Parts: sequence; structure tokens; C-alpha cells
Amino acid sequence: MTTRAITLLLVTLAAAVPGIFSQTKCLGNLDIIFAVDGSNSMGEDNFNLQKTSLVNLVNKLAVSRDEIHVGVIPFSSSVAANQVIQLTGNKTSLLEKRVFEKYIAIDEAVAMFRRYSRGGSVPKLLMIITDGASTSPSKTVTSSNIAKADNITIYALGVTKQVDVAELQNLASKPDKVLLTPDFRTLEESLLNATNKACVDLKCVDSHIDLVFVLDTSSRVDLETFREMINFVKDFLAFAFVDNGNFRVGVMTYSDSANVLFQMTTFDRSKQSMMDALSALQYTPRAGSNLAGAMTLLKEMFTTRNGDRIEAPNVVILLSATYSNINQGSTIREAESVRAQSIQIFTVGIGINTAIELDGVASKPLVNNSFALSSFYQLRPVIERVYNSFNKFCESPPPVPGCYMGYSDLWLVLDVSSVSEGMARTDYTGDFAKLKNGVGKMMEIILDPSVQNTDIHTGLVTFSDYARTLVDISSPNSAIQTQNYVNTLPNGIQQSGASLVAALRLITTRARDQNYKSYVAIVAPETTYQNDLANIQNEFNRLKSLGYTIVPFVVLNNRNLNLMNLQQQASGYNYLYSITGYNELEAATKNFTRDRLCYGYVPPTPSPSGGLCDNSGHRQNGMDVVPHPSDCDKYIQCYYNNITMLDIGVVRNCPMGLHWNQPSKTCLNTTQVRCTKDRCREDCEPFKMEGACGAYWDCENGVSVPKCCPPSFAFVSGVGCQLDFRCKDMCQAEKWCGLCQKKPNWLVASGYDVQLANGVLGWLPRPCFYEDFDVVDCDCSAPRNQDDNIDM
Repeated sequence: MTTRAITLLLVTLAAAVPGIFSQTKCLGNLDIIFAVDGSNSMGEDNFNLQKTSLVNLVNKLAVSRDEIHVGVIPFSSSVAANQVIQLTGNKTSLLEKRVFEKYIAIDEAVAMFRRYSRGGSVPKLLMIITDGASTSPSKTVTSSNIAKADNITIYALGVTKQVDVAELQNLASKPDKVLLTPDFRTLEESLLNATNKACVDLKCVDSHIDLVFVLDTSSRVDLETFREMINFVKDFLAFAFVDNGNFRVGVMTYSDSANVLFQMTTFDRSKQSMMDALSALQYTPRAGSNLAGAMTLLKEMFTTRNGDRIEAPNVVILLSATYSNINQGSTIREAESVRAQSIQIFTVGIGINTAIELDGVASKPLVNNSFALSSFYQLRPVIERVYNSFNKFCESPPPVPGCYMGYSDLWLVLDVSSVSEGMARTDYTGDFAKLKNGVGKMMEIILDPSVQNTDIHTGLVTFSDYARTLVDISSPNSAIQTQNYVNTLPNGIQQSGASLVAALRLITTRARDQNYKSYVAIVAPETTYQNDLANIQNEFNRLKSLGYTIVPFVVLNNRNLNLMNLQQQASGYNYLYSITGYNELEAATKNFTRDRLCYGYVPPTPSPSGGLCDNSGHRQNGMDVVPHPSDCDKYIQCYYNNITMLDIGVVRNCPMGLHWNQPSKTCLNTTQVRCTKDRCREDCEPFKMEGACGAYWDCENGVSVPKCCPPSFAFVSGVGCQLDFRCKDMCQAEKWCGLCQKKPNWLVASGYDVQLANGVLGWLPRPCFYEDFDVVDCDCSAPRNQDDNIDM
């Protein structure tokens, strides 16, 4: 074996000429060890390229006593203590070290971290660089597990096609910590990307973000401040995933007028060109400050022709060193119109005496979106806080609370045709990732041990041109089987056309227990529901006669389907979910689980129940109401079956924009109710309202206030109003028309009793003429000739 030396000729940054190195700044301290390949397999030239890449990277790191500490361990067959660079923040000591020998030294890295790391909240990062497989793979994996147990984050960088990807995945802390690069010429860029990922806690590594910087270039901004602005933008972008297309970035300036330096498409997927353009920007101040004009121009930048993506969150970072003096009265009004388009605005004011104007421009809450600094030296924490706010763009919908599912039967009918594949794939992998995620999350809730009495049975049918029953609803452990099969979609079915009728005909089993609603949930693109409408209607009717409620999940793709007709053909508007893409399926299935599977009925229990309906007065009166235990805009209508002496509760929704008020037993404006469970008491973030694609709750003084997005905008949780021409739902406050005044006739399914004068005059029996009474719908809507859903 030949012996190679890696001489780290590191330039002390304090003495470096500005512009030679683009320094990588971590958003905090970091202890990092590089385990570098020194084996003969790479050859002399590749070894030297690796050495150069490592030298250049460490030169770009802010290595110092108070920031980044660096260690280097070579590997091939052994590691000698005198050949290791221990963790240090002293660049001079790094300069003096020479590295020899070659072996994967994870154990040595663990020992080094234990001895030299600063502990506490300082992250520990081990970056392994290799061009081949380990000679002792089992020992290597064991050592990496020990390192992970010590809270060491491991990145595995594979160079060339000879690497063992499976081994790298076992080594790395997570799948996204594996980076592959085709050769040693591209190693430096991969090292820089890996270090940047380690330096900022950006969970949304796959999220798309459209970002525009707005820079104040008025004459009140001096040359030094201007340069600091440019440096801030470059430092911020060091952590942005531009080259893979996730981030699109535009930059504009304003003084007496606003000007676009480059649009979001100008340097798409080319971070280096963007950095060069920023470095070349000249200081040309002009008198006057027209921030209102900048806000107006922003709306033009966030258009599809200038690179705005409908699915991507829109973000603005405004850097200003003065207040405006042109069109000042229009500034906040123009900013409000920008935010109304779901554009999040961060404002950074440097050395400004009053922050009133920038606070009026910034998104709310101000504590997260408006920053008043005395100098640019305070900017570094702002980068971290802004990036942390991006994490909400990929957060999953909130979990469904614990619920009671009872003895429901649930058939899942999933379209795996070529159209569905094209809409549900991720990064063109063709693996139905979004479909599997949306349905899989629902199955996780069903199988969650915290869910009470999970005696729910599930069946699974998939279809394209033909259909297959993958899990029969009567199978033992049907829910577990369903979850397993969902993860393997499309299960051998060729992705061609779609025949929903063939799939529905495979369901022939009657719903098991009529005391609980059972469902046939269909997930398919809009076009699938448009084929063979007459036979689809016949199948819906047949399934309803078997005791099932039909729940279509419609993934819109052409907006030609008459959703009103589909609601009538299925089981009504309460059971239809229309979504604009498979990425919204998880939220839709969770809403279905929460609103239907969990709370379609509060479990019947013998009196006295001690349950949610206990002490409501319904046992004396036959019916009464109590507040919902968690949602302000819902209430529970309680019924008492005096034949079986059982309680039944039905969850009902207040009209859009209203909250339930228990003292008056009515739905009122939120400001009148002041619900103690209002989410806005703890969190100021707006959140989606059920009932319309553009409806949402905004938070004002700790109270939820109903709001509507502009026409053709849909509200997306965690993001805001997003342009969506398919959003045509009416979004407006509804009037409260009173409680349901009907209760079942417990002896006759085809009848009901109606309350007279709020119960003062008792109950009057009435018949259902064509269908049976459904207590959930408070109407004669249950299919005739089947046992009533609540008939005891």
C-alpha cells in the first residue's frame, strides 16, 4: 500500500481577501468530523481532487473557537492516533497537521466527539466520504449505530457509481443524509450542499418555495449598508436548494421607483449565476423611497409568466434602512393587497427609529415576521428564524384526536389507472406516492392503539381497466392487511384506463352492524366519475341498499364534473370530498376520519352513560344538545332511545363562520361566544374552515374570525390563500336556522317525531314517504328496505 498525505493548507478567514471564498455560515455552533477515504481504489488523481475539495470546504467554514470546530479522520485499513486531526476551532493547528493511512474510523470519531465536543446544544456531525464498499460492512453498520445512539448525525457521501448505496443508507442517520456525486470533480459542491443542510434546520427539503428579496436602495442607504444587504441575501441563499429547482428566487430594488433586478425564472436552477449577479450589483442610490410602488410591483413578480408556481408558497423578504416618503399613505394598503394573495412578507428594518410602517407591511404575527435591528450585525439570527418558518410549508395536517369508531365497515376503492398515476406520483417516480400517503395516514389512525374499540373492518379494491379485491372485509386482521397492501400499490394492475363500475361490483357483502354507519370510500380522479354514469348510479344505489354510505374523494383534473349531481347520486354533500390534487388527500382522509368514522355517532351506552351526553336533559325530553369536546364550531345533539334505554349523540356543525353557544343553545358570531377551546387562544396562525375551499379562520385578539380568500383563491393550511381558478365554492357567512327539531321514531324506521314549540307541546309523529329517517341527516334520506342505521 502506498501512503498519501493530506496537507490542509487552510487560509485564516480573518486575513482572507474579500470575495475569494464564499463562507458557509452555520446558524449556530457546530462540531464536524470528516472521515475521508485514503484507500488505493480511488487513484492518485482522485485522491488529490478529494484533498482539494476538503481544503476548499474547510476554508469556507467559519472555523473559530466560538463557532465551528473541525476534525479529520482518514480511513483505509487502520487509524493511527498521531495521524488524526482532533476537533478544534484553531485553524493554525489545522494547518500543521498531516494525515496518513486509511480506514473507516467511525469508532474513532465517536471517541473524538466524546472527548472534544462541546456538548449541550452544539450539533455533532460526522461526514463520511467514500468511493466504494466497506471491507467489513457488518462492523461498519454496528459502529454507525453506536454513533447515532450518541446523537451524532451521519452524512454518507458516495463518489462514483461503484459505491454501495444500500450500505450508505445503513450508515446515514436518515435517507436524506445520503448524497451521491458522479465523480471527484463534483465532490466539492456535494460537500458544500451537505454542510449547508447540516447548518440549517430546514425540514422541507422537498418543498417548493418562490422567494423574492426587496432591497432598499434609496439615498439614505450608504455604501456599507448596501454591501451588507447583498451579503445577507447571499448568506441566506447559501442554505436554499436552488439548483434542484425547489427554490425560485427573484430580486428587486426600490428608491423613488421600483425595479426588478431579476425574475424568479432568470437564474432557475443556477445558484452560482445568481450569486455572481448579486456580486456584480452596483451601488446606485436615488433620492426618495417609494415602498408602495415596490408592493405594487411585487404582485406582478408573483405571476405564472414570471415564474410563480401555483403549488409553491410565496415569500417576500424586505430589507429597509429608511421609511418611505413617496406615496406613503398607500404603502400599508398595497401591502395588504399583496398579503391577500397569500404572499408572506418578512420585514427587516435596520437602524429605523420607528417600525410602524414596516409592521404594517409585514405578515402577522409580527413577532415572527417583523424584525427591527440596530445594525446588520444582528442579521444572522434572522436567517434561522425565517428558515424555521418555512418548515410549516411541509407540516402534515394536525392529527385526528382520539375517537370511537365502533363496528363500522370501510371499503376503500382506489383508482390505479394511468391518469391516477400521473397525478399521484412524486418526482415522476410512478409509484403512487401521494395516493399511498393519503390513504396510508388514514389507516395509521384506524390502527392507532389510542383509538377506542377499533373493531372496524376494512376492505380494499383497486382498479384500472379491470378490478381486483386485495383485501376482503371479512378477512381476519383486515385493517392490517389493508395497510400493508396500500404500501405496495398498484399491486400488479397495469396502469391503463379506469372502470369504477367493475370495482364497485366486487363489493357484495352487507354492512355488518347497522348501529354504525359503514362506508364505501372511492379515491379517483374527476374523469373516472364521468365514465358510464348510469351504471355508476346503479352501483351506488345497490351499495346503499347493502347498508353503505358512499364517500367519493374527487381529485379534480378538468372541472367538468357536476359535483352537485354526484352528491345526490352518492350520499349527500356531507360525504363528498373534492380536492385539487393528491397532495391534499391526506388532509381530506383525516377530515373524513375525524368527522365520520370518529364522530358519526357517539357510542351508545346503557343509561346512565357517564358519556358526552350525560346530564344533557335528553333522557327527560327525548333530545337535547351539549358542546363538542374540542371544536368550537360543532355541537352534539343527544337522543335517548326509551325502548332500549341507550344514548346516541350526533355531531353537528354550526353554519359557516359561527361558533356554538351553550347557554343559548344556538350558533352565534365568534366574538359573542368567546369559546374557551378556540385555537386562536394559543396560536395566531390562520387555519382552514370546513365548508368551502376559500374559507378560513383568522386570529384577532385570541378569537377566530371567519374570512374568505379572494375569488379564484383557495386557502391552504399553513400557507394561506393560493391562486386556484378551480376554487368556485361560495364563501360567505351563513344564517343559523335553528336546531334539528326531529328525532327517530324508535319503533318504526320509516317515521320520525317532530318537536312542537321547542318541546313545550311535546312531539308529533310524522311518516317518511319514500325513504327511512336518518338521524345524522335529520331527514328522510336513508334507503328504504334496509334496517335503519340507529334502529335498536
